[in-house]
Amino acid sequence: MTELVANVVRHTRCHRLTLDVERRGEGTVRIGVADESHALPEERASCEDDVTGRGLRIIGELSHAWGCEKHHWGKIVWADLVASPTTEREC
Repeated sequence: MTELVANVVRHTRCHRLTLDVERRGEGTVRIGVADESHALPEERASCEDDVTGRGLRIIGELSHAWGCEKHHWGKIVWADLVASPTTEREC
């Protein structure tokens, strides 16, 4: 979630973003960040020593899948995470 939000702050001029967390089927959680920018994220080549430019690579390594959905108002960048099984509790 932090990397997705940081990408909006660092790479767009948007003053607003929307964060969505959704349970999707058994054991999968989707985190999505929507913003009004039409610029699509690009994974940049980086070295292990780089302290910036690694966000999408980190997202790719930590998530089951990630992607971007274009909309007329902007985009949503999302990542699907596999949740570890827990005992079901009442909310």
